[in-house]
Amino acid sequence: MGYLFWIRKQTVNICRICDSIADHPHYQPQERMFGWGDTFDYFKCQDCGCLQIVSIPVDLARFYPTNYYSLSNEPLVRPSLPKRLLNRQKMRYRLTGKGAMWERLTWRLGGLPYGATEALLYLKHIPGIRYNTRFLDVGCGEHSEWLGTLSRCGFTCLNGADPYLSNAGKRNGIHYQQAPLDQVPGEFDVISFHHSLEHIPDQRATLQNAHRLLARGGTCIIRIPLVDSLVWERYGVHWVELDAPRHLYLHTQASLAQLAIKTGFDVVRTQHDSTEFEFAGSEQYLAGIPLTAPNSFWINPLDNIFTEEQMNQFRELAGQVNLEGRGGRAAFYLRKHANS
Repeated sequence: MGYLFWIRKQTVNICRICDSIADHPHYQPQERMFGWGDTFDYFKCQDCGCLQIVSIPVDLARFYPTNYYSLSNEPLVRPSLPKRLLNRQKMRYRLTGKGAMWERLTWRLGGLPYGATEALLYLKHIPGIRYNTRFLDVGCGEHSEWLGTLSRCGFTCLNGADPYLSNAGKRNGIHYQQAPLDQVPGEFDVISFHHSLEHIPDQRATLQNAHRLLARGGTCIIRIPLVDSLVWERYGVHWVELDAPRHLYLHTQASLAQLAIKTGFDVVRTQHDSTEFEFAGSEQYLAGIPLTAPNSFWINPLDNIFTEEQMNQFRELAGQVNLEGRGGRAAFYLRKHANS
């Protein structure tokens, strides 16, 4: 049965994704990342399945304190130009298969930089990637891990946009803009939302702006939590990715596809990418331990409630649900409609 506790309220809600009007089932999750315990009202659309907050808090900014991870993470050191050029060639070989002789000659000089292997999982499904491909990362935080990895690998046209930045400007080869998406100028070949879309109140306007900024033939990557998943079925309001109230929307594959179509996109690929985090974090919430607690696996991987065997089981389960298309996280690749 799991832990799908819900309370039906005598109210009619309008789904902000598919416009369905109904007495949708309601849920009452708490803020658990910091353990503050505030309770929030969410409803799950009976038609598209999107789980969404009923009322966006007027004081939403207070739930992003200075120690929130995307506002406090530190960038890794950017390597020298020769090293970046070497990394670029290594990425080129892995993306295109070209430059095999160069790869054999240089493999003794070191492997790919931190984060590059994960980045390749997404880059390899984007056609036409070049070192001067124009990237825009939306909701990048103070230091975008995605753009930072691309910079260390020799990519040169890197841009991040976030209205909550406190340190705009160019750093480590990346142009950071303190701006919402509707105020970002230019044109881009790849626009990414790496676990940022679920934080944005106006979903339609956001993807319409992404559509406007995306070059013909470009790709929009959206990585988000998914509520049509085993972790939601198993943990319900204790699901670590619900993350009330910061996650305003928890999409299903169907609701994201509807949103894409309404904003001029087609979903051309879905790639489930859950990790052990989904299961360990949710189990930890069931045990009453906030994600940022000193004994949290996320904070202290060497001293927490889980054994190494349990973490390995969580990893195996994540791999299994990804293969089954039931992961609690996925990456969606969007392209503009042919006539748009």
